[in-house]
Amino acid sequence: MTDCRAVTCQVIALLLVLLSIAPPKAMAAADDWVMPGLATQWIARDMELNGVPASMRTVRSDRPLAEILRYYHRQWAGAIDERIEGEWHVLATRQRKQFATLRLRQSGTEVRGVLTVSLDPGIASPSLQSTIPVPHGVERLAHQAFRDEGASGENLTLMSRRSVSYERQSFAALYQNGGWTRIEDRATRTVPDGHVLQFLRGKEQIRIVLYRDPGLANGRTLILVSAHRD
Repeated sequence: MTDCRAVTCQVIALLLVLLSIAPPKAMAAADDWVMPGLATQWIARDMELNGVPASMRTVRSDRPLAEILRYYHRQWAGAIDERIEGEWHVLATRQRKQFATLRLRQSGTEVRGVLTVSLDPGIASPSLQSTIPVPHGVERLAHQAFRDEGASGENLTLMSRRSVSYERQSFAALYQNGGWTRIEDRATRTVPDGHVLQFLRGKEQIRIVLYRDPGLANGRTLILVSAHRD
């Protein structure tokens, strides 16, 4: 019971958490998806995941991970899928024409994670279409679009057989030739083989994170392109 390929889920979770692509919004009210006592913050209330309407928020608790897992085993009994992806515990369920995925991991003395709720992909029409310019030859894995008080943005997750260095040059040439101003061009601080590019054009901003891990996606280059428009 999964709404995307395993490698895509791993890539999105890794880049969202380690590279902090989206700032949290206001505190969320308790609802049927959230265990009582879990603190939550919105990443996006109004978004699309691969063209499917969705919402996403962070979760945090000082309760033991085992206690949280037991709660969801009871709450989603008979309609739960569970797997381990590295340090992540991933729970998923389909209920009331919706699909929920809860990714949890131990972080020091706290449990942290991401809760995503979407329309059931089985009754939706998924799409990876995006207006973000990307070089030829990259493979699209996932697309997110979100809106927040007049601003909008997109996150496009890509994969390439070419190196981080090659794709860095490809993106730099593409955006500079498109009239964008490069304001950031550096190695990542959180991963050993990664690079960050950032461009501005008017009220638009593009941030590109390129990353390679031999143990993930068969060692291919993973790319997250984040666009924000005021």
